[in-house]
Amino acid sequence: MNKKYLLIILLLHTFLGYSQSRQKTNISYKERVHTAHKGNEQLKHIGITLLSAFQNGELKGYYPNNTSKVMSFESFYFHFRGIHNSNIVMSNCAKTKTDFTELFSYFSNYFDLAFIVRQKEIANNLHQQPEYLQLYLSSDYSPSGIEYKGPIFLIDDIINLNIELPVKDNLAVKLSVGNLLVNHQYQAEIISIDDQIKTPVHRSEIEGTFAH
Repeated sequence: MNKKYLLIILLLHTFLGYSQSRQKTNISYKERVHTAHKGNEQLKHIGITLLSAFQNGELKGYYPNNTSKVMSFESFYFHFRGIHNSNIVMSNCAKTKTDFTELFSYFSNYFDLAFIVRQKEIANNLHQQPEYLQLYLSSDYSPSGIEYKGPIFLIDDIINLNIELPVKDNLAVKLSVGNLLVNHQYQAEIISIDDQIKTPVHRSEIEGTFAH
């Protein structure tokens, strides 16, 4: 084979290999779930339920911007105590099993679900499981009128604990939080793709196309 052609072939192989090595194979996106929206009524108490399990030491919480750094309930309460009219001593708050329902209810307006999946799974509309759930202190309840990120909870932890929510019309019946989230039994908007903020779009309008 002519050395010139051999050199061209080698250069093409090198270029293709380099391109494939740089090709993005994963994509991340976040969904926002508003608990007051139609179809999400069953998730109305998810904030209170998860935070109660967090307070009782059943569910592990993580810092808002770090899914590898465990957050204690005392740290959570200390951070948000300003919106809760309470004189509870921090060192005793977990021991006394104080009722934090009012504080917890401020985190029930909406939450985000974070996904990290392979592009082909999205392009082919295959099943995707969220990595974690993040609560937010709504601006409606914030003293400063600014939204604050709340704790993060891993979906696998929620599934393993089999955390349940009461059914609105039948409190004797419980729904698995893990099943609701993993099976996408809720209405949501996609708000970011690869950490790029997007105009909120319903997942049904974008799923299967935005990975291309």
